[in-house]
Amino acid sequence: MSTHSLSFKIIVSVGIVLIIAFAIFAYAYLQIEEKQMLAKSKHMAEFLASVIHKGLTEAMLEGKTDKVQKMVENYGRLQEIDKIRIFDPDTGIILVDANRTDIGRIIEQRYRSLLRADTQTQSSSLGTEKQSLSVVIPILNEPQCHTCHGTEREMLGALDIGVSVVETFKDIASNRLRMIGFALLTVVGTSLVIAIFIICFVNRPIKELVTTMARVESGDLTAQARVINHSELGDLTRNFNSMTTRLRREIERLEVLHEIAEDFRTTIDPSEIEHIVIRGVVRGLKFERAALLLVNEQDQTLEGRLGIGIAEDVVQRVKIPLERDYGILAETVLDAKPFNVGNGIYDLSLMPEQTVKCWDFHKCDQIDCPAHGAEELRCWLQSQTHCYDNLQTQFQDKAEVCCECPVLQEAYGKKAMLVLLMFGSKAFATVPLMAQDKPIGIVMVDNLHSGRRITDEDIKAMSVFAAQAGMAIENAKLYKRLESRIEAADEELRQKVIALTEMTNFNDSILQNMRNGLVTLDTDRKIVYFNAAAEAILGYRAAEVQGKPIQEIFPSLEAPIFETLREDTDSTFREITVCTKTDNNVPIEVSTSLLKDDAGQTTGVVIIFTDLTERQEMERQIRRADRLATLGNLAAGIAHEIRNPLAGISGAVQILRDDLSEMDPSREIFDEIVEQIDTLATSIRDFLRFARPAPLQLSPVDINEVVQSVIFLVRTQAEMQEISIVETYEEDLPTIMADAEQIQQVILNIALNALQAIRETQGEVRFKTFRVGALNPGSDPGEAKTKGQIVIEISDNGMGIPSEKLSQIFNPYFTTKSEGTGLGLSIPQRVVEEHGGSISVESDIGKGTTFRVSLNYG
Repeated sequence: MSTHSLSFKIIVSVGIVLIIAFAIFAYAYLQIEEKQMLAKSKHMAEFLASVIHKGLTEAMLEGKTDKVQKMVENYGRLQEIDKIRIFDPDTGIILVDANRTDIGRIIEQRYRSLLRADTQTQSSSLGTEKQSLSVVIPILNEPQCHTCHGTEREMLGALDIGVSVVETFKDIASNRLRMIGFALLTVVGTSLVIAIFIICFVNRPIKELVTTMARVESGDLTAQARVINHSELGDLTRNFNSMTTRLRREIERLEVLHEIAEDFRTTIDPSEIEHIVIRGVVRGLKFERAALLLVNEQDQTLEGRLGIGIAEDVVQRVKIPLERDYGILAETVLDAKPFNVGNGIYDLSLMPEQTVKCWDFHKCDQIDCPAHGAEELRCWLQSQTHCYDNLQTQFQDKAEVCCECPVLQEAYGKKAMLVLLMFGSKAFATVPLMAQDKPIGIVMVDNLHSGRRITDEDIKAMSVFAAQAGMAIENAKLYKRLESRIEAADEELRQKVIALTEMTNFNDSILQNMRNGLVTLDTDRKIVYFNAAAEAILGYRAAEVQGKPIQEIFPSLEAPIFETLREDTDSTFREITVCTKTDNNVPIEVSTSLLKDDAGQTTGVVIIFTDLTERQEMERQIRRADRLATLGNLAAGIAHEIRNPLAGISGAVQILRDDLSEMDPSREIFDEIVEQIDTLATSIRDFLRFARPAPLQLSPVDINEVVQSVIFLVRTQAEMQEISIVETYEEDLPTIMADAEQIQQVILNIALNALQAIRETQGEVRFKTFRVGALNPGSDPGEAKTKGQIVIEISDNGMGIPSEKLSQIFNPYFTTKSEGTGLGLSIPQRVVEEHGGSISVESDIGKGTTFRVSLNYG
């Protein structure tokens, strides 16, 4: 019996009710009995305590204290008594005890609490775990005791007697067990009687009904429950059987429609839909064979598509015009209604008995054909002939030919000829497939093997199914056409996306490879686009500035942008200075223009700008070159006009000076004149060197050796100034083609300037050589060689050059010294540039200055 069955639940429920009832009764009975037995034990304990109390009291009155202790010990040996003792009620100290070792101890508080001055005895059960009942009796200070104890104390002591209740509790436990056993036997017996009754009169009918319902639930609608008795359960069983019988057929049809509907929702492929339809007809609607034929609207023909139970190539050969002369198949589509052709309507055995000549036997190439080689035989399709019985397996290719047989046409006309020839059916049905009130094909079914008749209910079920199937097939066709259009549109869109992507990439490549910076803004003047040139010029990456207001990043661009938006016109080129990410001011030439959509609405601003740093540097160099050229011409003219007369003047002055005595005061004047003439001659020589430098004498030069030779020349002066020299050389530097003397003069000039820039002790001048831009050692030997540079770096920790003078130090006649012509650094720069190199300088006030001379090699 299952724990979920109704019988089990009823039996368990009754058992639980009985158990609860007996439990309540037993509990009440045992409680009453236990109280009575305990009351009896208590009464006996109090009686025994009073007897002992009386005996002890008499002994005390007689003054026999030793006798009291002996009496207590004797009473303590009694089987019924667990303990007996006398204690002081005020202090709780045990005065007399059957167990002498406990004398002098403090009695437990629970026993002292039992003592009442206004009562003679007090008792309390200490629980079954002690199995003892305690009785405490006060020993009062009676008048006869006043002689010895006086009158101050009300109680002289208290007698505590513990009476054993073990036997009482054993009796209670025994009664409890007997009661529980009786209750269990009663419950079990009652439950068995109820279980037998339920199994016989309730469980069997219900189980029969439940079993049948389970079979029905699993899909067996033919199941019938057995009627066991004529009670209400029997009536319920008969009603259930009747209901199952009435609903069986309808449920089967509904299940078929539901299953096919679910299958239709799983696919939109027309071919799969057709297979679902043909399978649904045979397996769902329980026909033995079926064929699906669809209308070809372009040719207005009915074409065979699929079949079950019929050879597929037989079905697919069917292609008939939608004309009434072509039988029931065509009429089903034209009339949009089903046809049910019963047994015997086209029975071939009804053909007249006659001998006919096969009209095409001379062309027959099948040796198994009964007409082969003969002239007089029955028609192929007459009953019991070889061709009729085996047409479906051996002579399928003859079916269309036989359709034109004049004998059959005379007997039957053209109606049903294809059905008879192709499918060999005597009883069949055709149902149109409808989609939006228009037939799109037919389903033909039969029960060739069993011969089961096709009923009107079958036709109704087929019609309902065909309507659903027709919509599914039509929807699949529509979806297929739509899918084809979508695929074509997707392909067109894909090609356009590819073209657009290529165009976008091309445009983006153009914008990213522009030498000019390009920035686009939206109408809120927030940065949208930032090309690579803008990143290089302004120092920001595109991700850092995109989405930020232009005035927050480049406030100097705000004016031309505002003007463009206000005037609604493009701005002309203007030169402004912007601050880069590294806080450098960069001069740029900027123009702004509006971005507009097809409707002419402004959608943003385009900013195009060019870095003017190189251009300004080039213009500065051009101006300097012009100035130097002019200066060179001037220097050459001065040299020619002054040098010779100055030599004559110097000679004349020296002659006049020599004629004077050593003590003549005028001699000092002539000495000063000669010194000034020498200074002027030195300036003229510098002019000539600057204006007409000596031609370069190129030869292989080791830069490290040149630097070491310069250090040799300046080391003495450095030691005199207490300046240390630090040397750092890169080994294996390549030789360069240069004028060693002029390069040495360049380095010497810079080194002397460095020594002069150090005014304090602990100064330091650092010489360093290294190369940049050379090929890696592992480079491909076939790779084109690239030019590198050798850099000579000369640094000092002197006072430095102010920033406002730093850009002028290479200009002619500019000097920070009180002496000299100011051509000291302009001449080295010219020498380095003639070698194709460059010279640069960096300086911090109070920290020092660094010169870098770069010379090409390779």
